[in-house]
Order: sequence, then C-alpha cells, then structure tokens
Amino acid sequence: MNPNTFLLTTVLTLAGGSIFLNATPVISEFMAANDTVLADEDGDFSDWIEIHNPDGSEVDLDGYFLTDKASNLDKWRIPAVTIPAGGYLVIFASDKDRSNPEAELHTSFKLPLKSGYLALVAPDAVTVLTDFGSTYPLQFEDQSYGKDSFGSVTQQQLISGTLPAKYFVPSDGSLGDTWQTLPDSFNDSAWTSTTTGVGFDSGVLLDLVGDTNLGNSTLKPAMQSINASCYIRIPFTYDPNNNQIQSLSLSVNCDDGFVAYINGVESGSYNKPGNLAWNSNATGSRSDSVAAADPIVVDATAGATQVVEGVNILAIHGLNRSANSSDFLIYPELTAAVVDTSGSQREGFFDSPTPGLPNSSGQAAGPLFVNFTDKPERPAAGQDLIVTAKMEAVSSPVASVTMFYRVMFGGEKTLLMNDEGTGSDALANDGIFTASIPGGDFDSGEMIRWRFEASDELGLETKIPAFKDPVDSHQYVGTVAVDPSIETKLSVVEWFVQNPARATGTGGTRGAIFYLGELYDNVFFNRHGQSTGGFPKKSYNIDFNKSQRFRWSEDAPRTKDIDLITNWADKSKVRHVMGYEIMRNAGVHAHFAYTVRVQQNAEFFSTADFVEDADNIYLKRAGLNEDGALYKAYNNTLTGSANSGFEKKNRRDENNSDLQDLINGLAQSGASLDNFTFDNVNIPMCVNMMAAAAVIRNIDMHRKNWYIYRDTGKTDEWALLPWDLDLSQGRYWRSQFNYFSNLMETNGYIETGGSVRLLSQLYSRRSTRAMFYRRVRSLHDLYLQSADTPMEERYYERRLNELSALIDPEDIAPSDAQLDFEKWGSWLHNADGGSAPAVPYTTNNPDVETMAEGVQRLRDEFLAPRRAFIYAQNSIPDAQTGQLSLAYTPLLSAGAPLTHLVPNDDSVDNSWMEFDFNDTNWLGGTTGVGFDSSTKYDPLIGTDTEATMRGTHSSVYMRSEFEVADPSIYQAMELRMKYDDGFVVYLNGTKIASEKAPSNPAWNSIATAGYEADPLEYDTWNVSASLGALRPGTNVLAIHGMNRSLGSSDLIFMPELHGGIADSNGSIEPLIEFGTIEFNPVSTNQDEEYIELVNNNGIAVDVSNWKVKGGVEFEIPAGTVIPAGWTLYLSPNAKSFRARTTGPTGGQGNFVVSPYKGHLSNLGETLTLIDQHGMENNFTSYVGNPTEQQEHLIISEIMYHPEPDGLAEYIELMNVSDSVTLDLAGVKFTNGIDFDFTGSSVTSLAPGGRVLVVRDLAAFELAYGEGLPVAGVFANSTSLSNAGEKLKLEDASNGTIKEFSYNDKSPWPVAADTLGYSITLRAPGQNLDPSEPTHWRASVTPGGTPGSSDGTLLAGNPTDDLDGDGLTALLEHALGTSDNDATQSGSASASRMLIDGILYDSFTYTVKEVADDVRTLVETTIDLQNWSNDPAELVELVVTSNGDGTVTRTVRLATPAVVDSRRFFRVKAELR
Repeated sequence: MNPNTFLLTTVLTLAGGSIFLNATPVISEFMAANDTVLADEDGDFSDWIEIHNPDGSEVDLDGYFLTDKASNLDKWRIPAVTIPAGGYLVIFASDKDRSNPEAELHTSFKLPLKSGYLALVAPDAVTVLTDFGSTYPLQFEDQSYGKDSFGSVTQQQLISGTLPAKYFVPSDGSLGDTWQTLPDSFNDSAWTSTTTGVGFDSGVLLDLVGDTNLGNSTLKPAMQSINASCYIRIPFTYDPNNNQIQSLSLSVNCDDGFVAYINGVESGSYNKPGNLAWNSNATGSRSDSVAAADPIVVDATAGATQVVEGVNILAIHGLNRSANSSDFLIYPELTAAVVDTSGSQREGFFDSPTPGLPNSSGQAAGPLFVNFTDKPERPAAGQDLIVTAKMEAVSSPVASVTMFYRVMFGGEKTLLMNDEGTGSDALANDGIFTASIPGGDFDSGEMIRWRFEASDELGLETKIPAFKDPVDSHQYVGTVAVDPSIETKLSVVEWFVQNPARATGTGGTRGAIFYLGELYDNVFFNRHGQSTGGFPKKSYNIDFNKSQRFRWSEDAPRTKDIDLITNWADKSKVRHVMGYEIMRNAGVHAHFAYTVRVQQNAEFFSTADFVEDADNIYLKRAGLNEDGALYKAYNNTLTGSANSGFEKKNRRDENNSDLQDLINGLAQSGASLDNFTFDNVNIPMCVNMMAAAAVIRNIDMHRKNWYIYRDTGKTDEWALLPWDLDLSQGRYWRSQFNYFSNLMETNGYIETGGSVRLLSQLYSRRSTRAMFYRRVRSLHDLYLQSADTPMEERYYERRLNELSALIDPEDIAPSDAQLDFEKWGSWLHNADGGSAPAVPYTTNNPDVETMAEGVQRLRDEFLAPRRAFIYAQNSIPDAQTGQLSLAYTPLLSAGAPLTHLVPNDDSVDNSWMEFDFNDTNWLGGTTGVGFDSSTKYDPLIGTDTEATMRGTHSSVYMRSEFEVADPSIYQAMELRMKYDDGFVVYLNGTKIASEKAPSNPAWNSIATAGYEADPLEYDTWNVSASLGALRPGTNVLAIHGMNRSLGSSDLIFMPELHGGIADSNGSIEPLIEFGTIEFNPVSTNQDEEYIELVNNNGIAVDVSNWKVKGGVEFEIPAGTVIPAGWTLYLSPNAKSFRARTTGPTGGQGNFVVSPYKGHLSNLGETLTLIDQHGMENNFTSYVGNPTEQQEHLIISEIMYHPEPDGLAEYIELMNVSDSVTLDLAGVKFTNGIDFDFTGSSVTSLAPGGRVLVVRDLAAFELAYGEGLPVAGVFANSTSLSNAGEKLKLEDASNGTIKEFSYNDKSPWPVAADTLGYSITLRAPGQNLDPSEPTHWRASVTPGGTPGSSDGTLLAGNPTDDLDGDGLTALLEHALGTSDNDATQSGSASASRMLIDGILYDSFTYTVKEVADDVRTLVETTIDLQNWSNDPAELVELVVTSNGDGTVTRTVRLATPAVVDSRRFFRVKAELR
C-alpha cells in the first residue's frame, strides 16, 4: 500500500463480508507484523488496528479504549475522533502513545506476534466490544487478522435488461440535486415514463433503447439542439435475505457520458465535466459502435451503504457531447457482490491487508496453538522425545492434532497426538496434546524436525509452522540429538544440508542450522566472497527466513542474515575476530565477529568466523540510524557513477542520487571541498575508522571491502564503515603472491594508492590528518601499546592468549584448531607467483603451520616490528598529556611496620600476597628489608636479613598494612622504591608493578638483572591504573624482593606508596576552553544553539568519549579530535546548526558534532567538560538573559493519568517570584499539549500564584469543584500521554521557558501511573531542573492538589534540637517526626531476608516524602567508619505510602549477605 495512504478513511460501504450484530464500533482488522504495508508519519512500519463503524450514522469514539491486557481494559484511551457511517479509523499500535485527534493516533503498546490479546472497550472501561479470545494466534509478516463471516461472495443483479424508468430534460437548475434521492423524498410523477435503455438514434444504438418510438419521437426533440443533459431515475428493489453488500459495480453503455447516484450519493461517472450543471456536456464523445459494444464499468461501492431494503433509486445524469448530437444512450446494469451473513462471525486471516478499507476475503482460523514444543531439551540417542501442543478452540471444538516428524532428510512419519491422559500425555482433557518420537529413530548428532496440523469440528485447519512461503519461511521446528563426542570451548553451529556440494556454489541450496538451542529450518546457503571462492575451505552466506530470524546472541536482536567466513588463509585464525573487536572497542560501528565450531551433518566440518551481515538490523544494533542509507562497495572509490560498483543494502525503493550527490561533492577542490566535507561527512566516524584500521594495519580497503553509510533524515552525514578485515595485522595482498604470502606488512598507516577518495582526501588535508595521527596514537596506546609495556598488561597478547585458549586449548586433544588443520590442510608461501598450492597438513614444509605457530608468527613478525614502527614515527605525536597538578600524600611511608618471610621451599600458600592472608607466624620488622656488607644501605635498613639470606636465599616476601579512609579522593597513585635488585609489588593481591623480575616468580627466583639503589633517591612508578585496588580501611602492600644471585653482597627494599589528590581540576588531559555559548539563537529555534570547545594548545587533542554535563548532556563521539587552534561546535541538531542564517553556520568549514540532549537555559547555568577518565577538564558558567517568564514561571504539578476516565488531566504553573507579576500573554505550550494563554481566563500571574490548564473543564470541576484558577482547556483536543512525553513551554518571543520529558517509569514517581496521583515538583521556589526525575515526587493523595501545594518546608534552624533527643530539626523534618516531641524518633530497622533462596541484608525506614527541601540518602557500612551511599549498591523492594505525607521504604543490598558479618545502615538528610 502507498505509504501516503490517509489513515482516517471514509468508505461508504459496509465491511465486505463482515457481520456486525449491533451498531457499536468494532475492531475489523489488525496487523501485528507490518513490514511493508502501511508506514506511519515517522516512516516506521508500525503495527496497526482498524476500527470500523458499521452503523448508518456517525460514531464518536471519545472515551473508548484499546488494550493489549485483559487485566487493564482502560490501557489506552481513544481521543475525541469520529468515524462516519460505514467508515474506518486506523490506529497505529506503535508504543508511541500519541492522541492528538488532528494527527495520526498511536497507542501506548505494540502487538506481539503471538499469544497476544487485543480488545476494544466501551467508555465504561468494563464492556468489551471486540476481543480475540484469551489470545490470538501466531501472526505473519504483512498479513492481517480480524473477524469476518468468511462466507463466499456471490453476484446479485440489481438492475439488468429492460426495466421501468423515468426521464426529464431540465430547462433550468431549479431541481438542484433533489431529483437524485429516494421516491419518498422526490416526486417524479410528472416525468416521462419509459424503459431502459434511455436514448435515441437511427443506427446501432437503437438495439439498446427500450422504447425506440418514445426515444425518437419525444426524447430526441426535447434534447437535440436544446440541452445535452438528461435526468434519468431507475427504481430497483433490494432484499438483503441475510446477505450483505460487499461492493457494487455499475456497467453503462453510454453515448457520451454520465454521472450516477445511488439514493443521492454519487457512485461513479464517465466524461464528467468539472462543474456539473443542469445543461452540461460530456467532456468526450464515443462512437456508436463502441458505445453499443463496450460498456463503461465503474466501481459504485461508494453508494453501497445507502442501499436499503425495499425500493431504491439509481439516478443518472446522462450527458451528450453536444446538444446538436444525433444520438444519445444510457443503458445501465447494476451488480452487487454480496456475502451470506447468516453464519456467525469468526476470526481469521485476510488474503490482502486493507487498512481503512473493507476487508478482503480470507480464511477462517482453525484451532489455536497456544504454545507447542519447539525448543526442547536436547535428547540423547535412544531417549524418547516428548512433544506437546497446547490447543484452544477458535471457531469450533478441536477435533484432532497430528504431528509429522522426520529425522535428518528421511521421509515424514505421522503421529496422532492425544489429550486422553494415556501414553506420554500427562493429563486428560487439559488441552495439551502429546506425542512421543521414539528414541530409536535417531542417532547422536542427528537432526529431528516436526510440524503440526490441527483441525476442528468444522473442518477448519491450522498448520504450525504455517510455511506460507517456500523460499522465505520455515517448514519445521526441531532439535538435534546430543553428540557426546564433541569436545570444544567454542559455540557450536550444527549445519544440516542434503547436498553439501550445492552450498559451495553461487546457486546455493537449502538446509537447517541448529544454534543456541534453536533449530532454523529451510535456511538458504550459498558461497560468499569473490577471492575466497577459490579456497578449498569456503565462506558462506546464510539467509534466514522472515518467519524465523537468527539469534546469534541472547543479548542481541535477531538478524536476517549472517556470514560464515573462512579463516583458511589466516593460519593464526584470529585476525578477523581481533580486527572487528578492536574496531568496536575503539568506537567504530563495526560488525560483530567470533569464531565457531561447525558440524555438518553430524560430522566436524571446520572452525569459521560468524560475521554479522549489513542491513537495518545491524545499523540499529551498532547504534546507528536503522533508516539510514547503506551501500556496499564492490568496485568503486567514490568516483564516477553511483550506479556502478555499489550495492544498495536498504532503502531500495529509492535511487542512488544521494550517493551521487556525495560523489559529486567530493569532486570539488579547495575551500569548496573543505566546506562540503565538513557539512556532509561525519568527520569523527571517518577519522576513528581510519585510525582503528591503522592499529590493525588493514590494507584491504580500496575499490571494495567497505560500506558507505548516511544518517538519512537526521544529520544526513556520510561515514565509512569497515568490512572484510582478514588482510590485516601483517597479512598483505601482493600481486605476485595474492593471498598467500607469509611476509608481514608492518609499516605504514592507510593505503592511499588507489584508495577510497574520501579517505585519501581526509589524509591529505592538514587538519584531518592531524586528527588522524592523534587518534592513531590514542588507539595504539590502548591496543598495541609500546614495547616497554609489561607483558601481562598488553591488550593484544592477552587477547591472543584468550582466543588461542578457546580455539586451540591445550586441555582438548585434538583441539578444534587441530581438527580444522587436519581436515583442510594449509598452503605454501608462493615465491614463484601464481596460485598458492594447498597442501595436506602432513606436508613437511616450514610454511605448513598449526594455529599456535601462526599466532607466534603474528606475535614475532607483526606485533614487535609494528610497535617499533609506530612509536618511532615523527608524524605520530607524543602521548596526550596536559594540565593535571597533583599533591601527593603518603599512604605507606618509609619505616612502616611489616612482616616478612624468607621462604625455604614452595610450601608457602601461593596466596601470601592477598589481603586476607594469615601472616601471624611471619617475623616482624620495619621497611626497608635487606643487608649490605658495606655501609651504603645502613641508613635504609629497618629489618636486616643478612643472617637468613646471604649466600643461601635469593627471595624474601614482605607484607605491610596501611589505612585509607576514602580511596575515592585520589586521582593518581605512585609507588616509590629504593631497591636492589628486583621485585614484584601487589596491592591487596593485585599486581601493580614489577621490575627486573621473572614473569612468574617462584619462591627461590632471582632478579633478571642487577640494580644498585640510590640511598638518597626513590625510583617512581605511576600505578594510577591500580587505584581500584585500594580499599576503604585496611590495605596490604605485599612485595616479593629478589637478589641477583645467592652470592650478592647487598639487598634492599624500601617502599613508599603515595596517593595523588588533584590541586587543579583532576584532569591529566590538555585543557580545552569553552568559547561562545549560544543559548538564545536569534531565530528562537533552540536547535540552532551551540557550545564552542576551543583547543588553544599547540597539539591536536583527542576528546573522544569526553562528556559535557550541566544544562545539557552529551558524550562526544569516538574519533573526535580538535586540531591545534581549532574550535569544535557542539549542537543539539547539526542540520539546524548548518541552516543558521548567520555564522557560524554551514558552508564555512565548521567542525560540528551532535546531538546533545536537552537545550541551554536562558536562566544561565554551569557546563562541565569531563575527560575520558571521568575527571573534570574545565567548566564555564554563563549568565543568561532570561525574560521574566523564563526566570520565574515553572511547571509545578502534572496530572497525566487521573482516575477514572483520564479526562481530569491538568498542568499547574507557578510564579516563584516574590515580587514580580508575570504577564502570560503569548505564553504557550508547543509540545505535549497545545495551549496559548493569550486571551485565556488568566493572562497574568501574581507572585507565588498558581494557574491551571486542564484537559476537560467539566471533568475537572466534577473532580475538584469550581473556583480554581483555570486558564482554559488544552487546545486541538490534545492530552497528556500516560507513558510520558516532552512538554515545552514558550514565551511570547518563542523563547523556551521549560522543556523536559516526564515518564511513567522509575526513577520517575510510578504511583502517578494508573493510581491517580499527580507528580509534583519539589521545592518549587528553588526552580529545580524539571528534567531530573528525583526533583519530582508523587502527590500525597490520589488526585493531587491543583492550585495549591501538599509539600512542607523546614522552618527554623536546621541544626536545632529543641526536644533534646539527639536528632536535629533537619533530620526530624526529613523523617516526619516533631522536633518538639522527644518521644518521636523515627522508624528504621535492619534485617536479613531470604529472596529466591539467597540471603540479603535489608533496611526499612520511614521518611517524609513531602519534605520538598530535603534530600535523603541511605548509607551503609561494615565498620562504622567508611560509609557508602552508592545507589547502585541498593535495590528498592517495597514503597508504602502512609497517607500522611510519609512513605516507608524497604531496600536491600544488591549483593548477597556475608555470613558471620555485620552490616550497618543509616539515613542521611541534607538540604537541597
């Protein structure tokens, strides 16, 4: 259907074939899987519901409800919309909750594909007018469902042959249109009687004229040379006889034109003039032969609802081409398509969806499969497989349920399922039918598939799976018998295909996949890739059906397609996975990829990489615009024609003109190219992708192997996305070797020769090249890291170890990697050119490598030289550092107490460095530990170990305790050490530093090199990365000290640990300045505001993932680098920024990133820039220029879900000034609801005054009485959304007063949803930010307090204790107790509770919820010294309103209780 179809449609006919026994509105049709049928105003294909008015008069739906919950019949209220007689209304079930009657309607819920409930409910919120049983059946993509008689359509002739008629040739327009109506409305007795057809002629038309004499002798003189028009009335009789008219067809032999009316309603025309009058001519002519032989057939269904039982009138305005014409004819036949309505209405599927139109024909639904066995626990061979189906009658009682099953690709076998409580059926007559597949029918690893057919007593059938499309749906569900021989640490893909050879061709074949407990049947496989098509171990495309998309992860949406990519050319088997992983971790919107073990037909097949295919699902999963345009490059570098070398992956109903515009723009030069690029390219995304590609040294991005993506409809910016990363991390395509070279490419950054033009331009432009180099340094420091990085801290090496442990584990023999190696062999480095020879794994050649050898080659020949190259390049800047100034305080000082042990063997518990190790048997002493045959170290030695170590022992263990009150105050940490010769240091068991020590030291290890300490100077290590190891309270620093040899003459270990507290702002990054803060654009369009970030440093600064907080919220996108001296513009809407009429704007080469959340306030506020470490880099406060309304007018209370019918909604506004009277003229709501105070009942607001805007005045006054300060009612029938929405209040100059979104879900007050409470802004005089949920609370009682407040504020001194009970006035105010009554001390208790078998510490307390000027926090501790108030540590269990403004809350810790431990709780109160 055309996406521009109008949604409120008047169709003057009854729904085809439908039976409606009363005149109430009904749900006539719905669609729960709308993929292409009908788009909503946002371009989304949302679910939809069609409501039909079968009555002959208009129906007002105001107050009716739609619901998807039988337990919540008033879930979504239909606004004040009407449906004409016989008309239809389409409402989208999108969860967007829109109820503006002047626009599209959207419910607050979506429709599930199966086991859903849907009902239309009367305004009493009790009477269900239409529902679909307890649940409706499984729905199918683009197929609608509804209620209909589903009877057969028959044709009934209403006018045919020669019938009585009357005609009249008008001489003026005095009759108007009265002559077109029923006999009792118009008297035609004076008209001339005749028979059909009506006309005159001397030739072939006479055969169709009913009364030729009358025609030629009477009609012809009346018309010829006088009037080209003639009025004709033909009565006909209609007897419904349990039939209902579905459509009308009018056939007219005419010379030359006509306009037809059925009982006064125009129902078709031909050659009709634009302004029809009593003397009009036809707009065209017809030859006599054509008019006689070829009738004009028109759809007359528009008049169907006007047809009544008994006599009706077909009135025809006959038209001749001219008054002088020699002939004229009107010979009509009227045919009705009728449906027998004598049977009862049934549910069923329609052949074609018809939103807003009469239903099509269809098939009544058979028995409903409520649920059935489709993902059973995998059986073992020989174990019977029990299959059940829970059935529910729809049209008539269930008669039979049959299961058809097959093993592997054998023939189907039939089992009649029973509900008799016999055999494998557990309980008789419970609606659950059961059958058992014999375990002897299948072996280990074999696939078992089954399908169901059920029929009822009427013979109506249901098939599950429905298998509606042989090439895009699944025929079976099933499972695979457990194969105990499989030993693996990888996810296993079990692939079943009857003809494996066909899957290796481009023509492909079908089969099945079993993965994560789910069988995917009738899946299509074919060969993937161009270059890899010649490999013995190939890649495959796997295309899943619409009816069953693929779930590759429990945490990800299902996807349409997935690629099974060969890793045969990569001997390490890790490059694809590592490449995509680093891309994603760097913030590139890259595909997921991971290695799997593949079984084919119950035999080992390969190890391969699952790689996500590119489509709208990928875009959404990757955090991009799922409606954005996506192109895959096959043979183009963004030059020439966009129609060559690209495949459009989505939006295929459009041409490639958008991409062509990009190509044309990139063909410019100089300033024009710069301006175009910065306006049309997402610079951070492209820079980030380029830099990440440099980290993995991807060389295979040129004329293919990349995507180009556009954020269509939002920023409209373009960006490059990666694809096919196997030629990376050293692997290189050389023309003489192609894929098969063992040589490693370790130099360079990106391929500029023959590369993508956009990429080359970004690299060649000085500014974007500086961005690229800075981002390269950032990412290399994270993922490649310099050569002096300790091995255990290296990202790359760690991940290589982890992937090897999955694919090639030492404890499984043969491993998956080895099985793959043995099955597919290897290849030889082809030094002579041509194709590399594939060889068996047994080939005796050094080129034939196992996975372990391939990984080692990657370590030795890529990682080491790549590090050497990157960190030696002048073009790569130094690490980004800046402004942090730290004051260090000692955590552990020289001379601190310690315990030590000189180990004699390995009997010491290897957890000696852990925090809770018992060292009571160790020797005491102080730091430093050691000895010296000279006097050099004498001033340092606190514990002399010469007697126990010299000449006999090389290692000593040391432990020293120290206290830290609050670790969170430290931004850095330094280890300082005077040492001789080597050591490893642990903090609370976490290794934080090592020097000249073996990687895995033993009890008798020696240092790897000698080192002499300087008695006067400490060596220093920055161990800030281990700040997280610090604990509140007691900590332990443990040191393994090592001498270079047993014969060494000296040894010393003198540690100190220092915590760094920033005496600046805490950021170690270069200072970025705030520039202009444009908070009040001249246009008054707040989307044109912006924030400038200015880099005044002499280096480019990477601000990836930095955050701006304060009045707006924004995380700066990964890849954002500000060149030296440049300005970065932050915007809520990049398109609006670039459309500004004054600079800065588009076309100026400005660097813009967007969108930030919220808008800048005219009141002025503070913005803070937070670096990627969470440290404050800079802040700015700007002074606003608010109007009086912006400064003093607030939204103080919102009632969005009142009881019982939702009509008593209101919004309360308050003037928080104590001296200024506010002029409300021009103040208006422009989002959420519509209302303008201009000309309203309240146009000014006194200091402290409150004013109300209500939805329905009568309902409001019924609930709250008269006399409240109501300014007026919401305009344009708008209302507040029960699910939450954005409210925007503007002043007379269109400046924003308040703009925020409320919600019905926590942390917003949930009592306001369905329980009838309002939400109230706390401490309104403080003008708190309304976008912060914690600034709102629920009203004390249902109904709220429109026009007044139920909150309380503290009176007096908060530190007073007037009753001497030890509780301050502030705390008593917060707890709801009195400071004048010592017997009131509040209510709080702690306990342990068992939840789901787990013991938790819990705390119950009571606070005064309406103490609006107080913030209360729950704090907890185990030692009464170090208290924590992290909300993430607590889970709220119960909140009970006590009816007096207090609430009692019960919370528990998020983590289970520790046995034999204590836990303390307290309530902390502070003024807001």
